[in-house]
Amino acid sequence: MKTGGIFEKCVRDLGSCVISCWEDPTPIEQKIADDFEVINDITRFAISIDVSQYKPEELHVYLIGRDLIIEGNQEKPDLEGYVQNTFSRRWTLPDEADLDAVETHLNGNGCLVINVLKTGFHTMRRELPIKVSSKCEVEKAILA
Repeated sequence: MKTGGIFEKCVRDLGSCVISCWEDPTPIEQKIADDFEVINDITRFAISIDVSQYKPEELHVYLIGRDLIIEGNQEKPDLEGYVQNTFSRRWTLPDEADLDAVETHLNGNGCLVINVLKTGFHTMRRELPIKVSSKCEVEKAILA
């Protein structure tokens, strides 16, 4: 009996086709916003991300606590209805990042740049001004 017959060859070929389909389970259309760069130095935390496939109105940037979230959502008409493409990326900002100094810019090439200045660990602690007034004025203000 001959080994490696036609049946075995077909099974082997079929197996290699199945394996090649599973080598990259992410379709090309889903590789959206995978091209990004992060800079984290002593003066700033910055993210540059390619979102050229999205219109400005399809993009959203959120700051929830120290988490920076970038989301994109688009719907395009298709022959059989609509195709929806979405992505979401999340980064936790460093402790020394000034959460009040977050800037976002989208350039003409579809590159979204988010820049966060670092002002040191003291941003978690703020000194509140003390208003000085007479005792009577303070009591009136509290009771009012």
